[in-house]
Amino acid sequence: MGNTWDERERNFEERPVRTASSAVARVGVVLGVAMFVFGVFGVLHWGFGVFTSDVKGRGDAEIVKNEAYNRIRAQEGFWVRHQGILQADKNLNLTAEQLKSTPDSVKLRTELNGQKMICNELVGQYNAAAHKFTQRDFRDAELPFEINDADPATDCKENSK
Repeated sequence: MGNTWDERERNFEERPVRTASSAVARVGVVLGVAMFVFGVFGVLHWGFGVFTSDVKGRGDAEIVKNEAYNRIRAQEGFWVRHQGILQADKNLNLTAEQLKSTPDSVKLRTELNGQKMICNELVGQYNAAAHKFTQRDFRDAELPFEINDADPATDCKENSK
C-alpha cells in the first residue's frame, strides 16, 4: 500500500493546479492552431484576390461601363459637346464678321482669340470622350467619331465668305 494519507492529501491539493494548467495549455494550443488556420486562410484568400484581380477588374469595369446611368450620361454628353462646338464656331464667325467692320478693335480681336480657345477646348473634350472606355461605345450614330478640323462647322476658325 504505497498510498499514504500524506500522499493522498498532497495529490488532492495539487490536482486543481495540474488540471487548471493542463486546461490552459490545451486552450493555448487550440488558440494557436486556430490562429494558424485562420492566418493561412487569410493569406490564401488574399493571394487568390491578387491572382484574379486582373480578370475581376476587367469584369467590374464592364459592369460600371454598362450601367444605365453611364450609358445615358455618355450619350447625352456627346450631344451637348457637339452642340457646344457648333455654337462656339458660329459665335467666333460672328465676332470675326464684326472685326472686319472694325479691324482696329482690340476688344473684338481679344474676344475672337478667346472664342477660338473655347472652341478648341470643346473639340478636345469631345475627342477625348470619343476614346474614353466608359463613353466611346455610347456616342449616337448621327454624331462624328471625332471632330474633323476640315469641317467648316467645327474647325474653330473664321469662315471666309
